[in-house]
Amino acid sequence: MTAATDTNPPPPRPRVVLRLGFAGRREIDGAQLTNLARALDRVLARLGHRLAALTPGTPLATSAEPLVAAFYDGRRRPLLRLVTGLCEGADTAAALALERLTVTADTAGPHAAAASCIDTELAAVLPFDIARYRASRYDWFQAEFDRQAAACAYIVELDGLHDRPQPAPEPDSPRDRLARRRRARGYRAQSKVLLRQVDLLIAAADPDAAGKAGGTLETIAAALAFALPVVFIHTGDASIRVVDPEQDLASALADPLPTDAALDATLDRLVEQLIADPELAASRTDGGVAVEGLPLLAEFFDAAQTPPAPAHRTFADRLRHWSWRALRERLGTRPRTGASAEDGGDGGDGGFAPEASPFHVYRDRARRLNHHYSGLYRGAFVLGYGLAVAAVLLATLALVLLGQGQSEAAQILKGAADAGHAAAPALAATTATGHAQAVLPDWLVPALLALGFGKLVIVWFIARNTQRANGEQWSDLAVDYRYLAERLRTMLYLPLAGSFQPPAAAPPQYASRVARQSAVDWLFEAILRSVSPAAFGVDETLPGWNGGTLRVRVLRPRPASALAVLREHWVRGQVAYHADNARIMRRLDLFTEQTARRLGSALVAVVVLDLALVAWELRGTLPASIAPTAHLAAPWLMFLAALLPAAVAALSGLRFQSECRRLAERSEHLRRLLGGRPADRHARPPELTGGRWLELATLSQRVDGCTADPDSDIGAWSADALAAAERIAIDCVREVAEWSVLYAKELPET
Repeated sequence: MTAATDTNPPPPRPRVVLRLGFAGRREIDGAQLTNLARALDRVLARLGHRLAALTPGTPLATSAEPLVAAFYDGRRRPLLRLVTGLCEGADTAAALALERLTVTADTAGPHAAAASCIDTELAAVLPFDIARYRASRYDWFQAEFDRQAAACAYIVELDGLHDRPQPAPEPDSPRDRLARRRRARGYRAQSKVLLRQVDLLIAAADPDAAGKAGGTLETIAAALAFALPVVFIHTGDASIRVVDPEQDLASALADPLPTDAALDATLDRLVEQLIADPELAASRTDGGVAVEGLPLLAEFFDAAQTPPAPAHRTFADRLRHWSWRALRERLGTRPRTGASAEDGGDGGDGGFAPEASPFHVYRDRARRLNHHYSGLYRGAFVLGYGLAVAAVLLATLALVLLGQGQSEAAQILKGAADAGHAAAPALAATTATGHAQAVLPDWLVPALLALGFGKLVIVWFIARNTQRANGEQWSDLAVDYRYLAERLRTMLYLPLAGSFQPPAAAPPQYASRVARQSAVDWLFEAILRSVSPAAFGVDETLPGWNGGTLRVRVLRPRPASALAVLREHWVRGQVAYHADNARIMRRLDLFTEQTARRLGSALVAVVVLDLALVAWELRGTLPASIAPTAHLAAPWLMFLAALLPAAVAALSGLRFQSECRRLAERSEHLRRLLGGRPADRHARPPELTGGRWLELATLSQRVDGCTADPDSDIGAWSADALAAAERIAIDCVREVAEWSVLYAKELPET
């Protein structure tokens, strides 16, 4: 933590945004187009109406809105974004339906007269550069293409190669095969990247028609595999169905057609699950019952100075942070250059500035909070176990001093009586029974009071420490914020490959796009939707279709540069971090294990020595020369016999609570998976030889080799770069997503 924490303002609240993708047939007749327009009007109106109803501050919002909706930015109207392929036919019908859409408090439909409660936005993903893609459209559509392109908030322009098969003596010549392959890769890349811009897909197609590469049917299958729900419009009869990711299109079409009421309810529920899950069942309840996760959201958005700067923390919190930091330094684990000891770094030099990303402000907030709560939790159990040993030390020390004080008083009294000293009676006090009792030394009572007060303070602090750690859920918060920070880290890199919808953090059977698991998942998805891809684009003025100009905002994923950044910043930084983390956890495991073993051996030696002295004295063979020393050592041997087991138990508890061995193994596994050399654990910096690193290097060589030979280049390498980036994202996020399973939840009573 640095002084920068003092000026760490809360990040802006996310805007309510629903991102719709659209895929549809290019060739569609007039009657089908009319029916499709009517179906699109209905679907968009219903989605927009429910979107407005979930947004605080709109005329449609109600007091029964889910509690989590209060953390949206109520000063801005909700946004409905539609991402298409800017094609003729169904794509244009969807764009025109979006233009007609108006949602008001009194009516929801395409022809309402009052001011709309929502904003709409058009965006596009193109497989080729804008000029070549427009040239591939029908002549009569090119003017409309420019009109829609100019209206787009952003256009993603991929690196596909548009190549028409040329006449040849043979119908299946190598030239024709290359042209078909290029076009297929381009359209499939378009479909893949379009799905990475949206929360759900609206598709219009005839399921009985033959599909094409990257066509609507392929896009539907890819959306369901990517855990995106699909609103399917049959172009033959204009029927509408909602297909869940757990279904396939054929099984969904076999179900009875839903009634209008059932369809409306399904669309409403779909928007609710995407925008306002979790806590749908925990809408405002009587009695102000707190809902799990809401305090975390309130802290993330509302706390003026979170986490507090070191100078503003309480003494106890500073002590907890110091305890964990001191233990790490004792283990000799200072972070390497380019990697943070707590949550990983983004290694590499030059050409990439993570702080320039719109996601950085959110990730920085989550990272700081993770550092804060991780330091509190880890420091709490380190301090707790250390103080437990200190309490045992004070208790046994009090017994030793009491025994020594009584022995000293008895010896003085006995010596005076044997010598016939006149003051001997003054050295004894008479009890109620009339027996003489030695008066304790003057130093003993103050010493015992001091030790007792120290024990009381320690026991109170341990109880308070445990109560705060468990009651304020420092462990859960540390895990939640690290999970959020790691998911947001992926968004520093995935946009380089054209993705604004990362893969799910867990397998689809455990978490789908419409089945959130926690408030942290909601927060991440809300941030994800609120950051517009337009922030990553550049404004350009291009030649228009008829000699005019076309002003657009363009995003161009560059596979070669993206792969270099992924390799040198993301993978290298994560390998360095996990090498450090594995070393820290491994050394902590070794330190606690070896120290506990040595203390156990010392305990055996102490007990054996104590028993030997007792047996020696009982047999009457203890030499007079060592008898005083033995009598002096006996209580201290008992002191060690009581203290050492407490120290061993504390070290075992520290080892268990920190999960050091399992966390070391997980970091070591991920380091190897990403490409760190397994044989050399202490390389500085760690060498990269295989895993994801090698995959990226191999793919980068393929891209460079193919693009250097335009005659054989197949194009659309952005799809390969996107797949590589998503594999790294899955590896990193799943590792941190499982921390909640590994990490002990509560601090035990010590």
